[in-house]
Amino acid sequence: MNFGRILVLFLGLLLFSCSNELKVNAPWKDIPIIYSVLDPSKDTHFVRIHKAFLGDKPVAEMASVPDSIYYSDLQAIVEEYINGQKTRSFPLQIHPNPPKLNEGIFTTDGFRLYYFTAQLQNNAQYKIIVSRPGQPDATATTDLVGTYRIVRPVTQQLNLSGRSTDFAWTRPERATIFTWELDLFYLEQKVNNPLDTVTKVITYTFNHEPINFPQQLNYTFSTDQYFAFLAANFDSDPTVYRFFRRMRMRLVAGHETMAQFVRVNAPTGGIVQERPLFTNVENGVGLFTSSRTVVPSNINTGQEIIFDFDQGTQIRLFSDPVMCNKRFVRVTSVDSCICINGNIVCWR
Repeated sequence: MNFGRILVLFLGLLLFSCSNELKVNAPWKDIPIIYSVLDPSKDTHFVRIHKAFLGDKPVAEMASVPDSIYYSDLQAIVEEYINGQKTRSFPLQIHPNPPKLNEGIFTTDGFRLYYFTAQLQNNAQYKIIVSRPGQPDATATTDLVGTYRIVRPVTQQLNLSGRSTDFAWTRPERATIFTWELDLFYLEQKVNNPLDTVTKVITYTFNHEPINFPQQLNYTFSTDQYFAFLAANFDSDPTVYRFFRRMRMRLVAGHETMAQFVRVNAPTGGIVQERPLFTNVENGVGLFTSSRTVVPSNINTGQEIIFDFDQGTQIRLFSDPVMCNKRFVRVTSVDSCICINGNIVCWR
């Protein structure tokens, strides 16, 4: 769950005095910014905590100062409640090796990523409390997305040879937005050195926000769009062969507060670009919410299903018009074939 965002809040107030002096900044106020998405399918949970800044200097200059956006003296805790009673507490710790942030105008010096480890309870609520000296606590509460399972696809031979296929899953409570992630694993081999190989993965992601919520949700997955995505992301490097290995899938169900956040921050095509600020953090700004990740699994054993492509899909992967020249090889017991400039070339 790449999910962290840094919001820069500018508090504007126009004051006119008899001297005609224009003041555009209100008095500085400590405003914590909190982002976290709890996922009960995982045992490590991450929290990003920053602070808003305000000043008379250029934004780029202020954003380059660690003290402008990172706290050095806060305490934070996540509390668990079941039926209104506090059952557990999890003090947040500073991650010893946080992921490297992308370069930008915001300094990464002093960056801190907070986390805690716990197996979350499905029937619990969770409250985050962020404390700073001399300031009111910033708090937010969330419950968890309910349990659910993937109904289709669950057969190991995945058929993507048609124009579309049907995905289905049971409805989880408190979730209204869904993200599918499809990982295609493939082997890349050098043409002039068959021993020079590397396994790679390409991930296709798409969102779905249903209008209605029956007990089983369905989505018509466009295989045409999927193969167009693959074609756009594979080059035609003549020095390599590519071989399909397997596919894995994940479905992430997002809490209704996450869906609200996404809608409020979605691009707008109108003239007015200003959007209302969505937050569920008291005495602060941000989003404290939940999601739940599931994978296709065997209904009897619970074991994750790792997909293979059926024969029709393997043929399409290497010979579909958009995939020709993308260097995928179809291997059979008789020969190996590749598509080059619209022609199928085979060898033994």
